[in-house]
Amino acid sequence: MRSARLLALVGLALLAGCATRPSGPAPAERPAGAGTALPAPEARVPDAATYVARAASYDQLVIRAGAVALTDGDAATEGLRRTLAEEHRGLAAQLSFAGRRLNLLPSPVLLANHQAWLDEFAAAPTRAAYLRLMRRVHQNSYSMHAGFADRGASPTLRPVARNAADTERRHFAALR
Repeated sequence: MRSARLLALVGLALLAGCATRPSGPAPAERPAGAGTALPAPEARVPDAATYVARAASYDQLVIRAGAVALTDGDAATEGLRRTLAEEHRGLAAQLSFAGRRLNLLPSPVLLANHQAWLDEFAAAPTRAAYLRLMRRVHQNSYSMHAGFADRGASPTLRPVARNAADTERRHFAALR
């Protein structure tokens, strides 16, 4: 069922137009201890290029954090790490596919603040630190994707954002 939904979303992305309009600077991201609930969608929606850059960085951050060996990991956390990394690889592939249509190829390089988050985690990779980082990442990522899915200017990227917001909602529930 998931692959059928993904295929349908990719098909919609291919059929959609590719208009974009800037909506101002991106809002500040939530700090590490920003609560245990998902935030509202971002009020200021990024333009298509900013959305692709931020979304790609979030995906790479989850994938790379999953590759850092935990000093106190358990079987449940390991399974969660594998699942999150695998599903973010799928989101990254979908973003790349849609981005090609708009000539906006996602970068494999993390944004500076995301690299700082990863470096901080890698310095003390405990289970608690991993879960804190993933909650922070998924809260911020959900807010961005949900806002773009509702009000983004690019019809090509809106279905990608909608799928990503749904995925982030599921991931955040698993992280609680």
